[in-house]
Amino acid sequence: MTCDADSRHDTPQQAAERARRAASFEQIGADYERYRPDQPDEATAWMVGEAHHVLDLAAGTGKLTDSLLRLGRQVSAVDPSATMLAELSRKHPGVPCLVGTGESIPLPDDSVDAVVVGSAWQWMDPASTGAELARVLRPGGRLGLSWNGPDRSVDWIAALYAGHRDDSESSRPLIRTQEPEHPGHGFGPMEEMSFRWSRTMTPAQLLAELATHSTWILATAAMRERWSENALRFLGNDPHTAGRQQFSVPQRVRAYRCRAA
Repeated sequence: MTCDADSRHDTPQQAAERARRAASFEQIGADYERYRPDQPDEATAWMVGEAHHVLDLAAGTGKLTDSLLRLGRQVSAVDPSATMLAELSRKHPGVPCLVGTGESIPLPDDSVDAVVVGSAWQWMDPASTGAELARVLRPGGRLGLSWNGPDRSVDWIAALYAGHRDDSESSRPLIRTQEPEHPGHGFGPMEEMSFRWSRTMTPAQLLAELATHSTWILATAAMRERWSENALRFLGNDPHTAGRQQFSVPQRVRAYRCRAA
């Protein structure tokens, strides 16, 4: 997949909505770190190849940083939220943490071998971010994108995440899946790979993971209460989870990679 990103800047309305949803995570740094899944190292290794110095862009609390460090890579972290970066710094005090965005990366030109973005590419303007990625990556550097969480290709997971809601605002899925927009700016074709694994969780943990997504964070208190009741009712009735204090939750990483010119 290749294209020219220059014609795909956000409209003002799109930019405002992206910013509103991205900023919502400022409220939940500790819960994000506690309840979001770690990324399997094999997925991270596929994304970055042999790259040594990797920028974790939109690093959040450092879920991808954790994996990169286990793989022995040098990491710099950038995120718009100082609160999220504080969680990352608490775990990894030696990792440079800088406040910034995909559209304005506070690193010099040609300074990193790879950039990874975990579950956050959808919050970035593809054209402006593509230009910044081309600037900070060394020639031939990699861009890796991933989305990691419960595998909604599994029927019961898809049903849970749909939420069974009946009001107009909640007719959308709790968490929207979208294919990544290509960064353009001379990047090569995008490759895709899926990695599947499983995670043992309690009903409370799965509900807490649901609550770390922007649609839930930004909903009214009444909607969140109703969604919680619906989710617990579903878990109490579905044969995969009913009557169990713990159960296996199928997970999937959708990973993508491409190279800078």
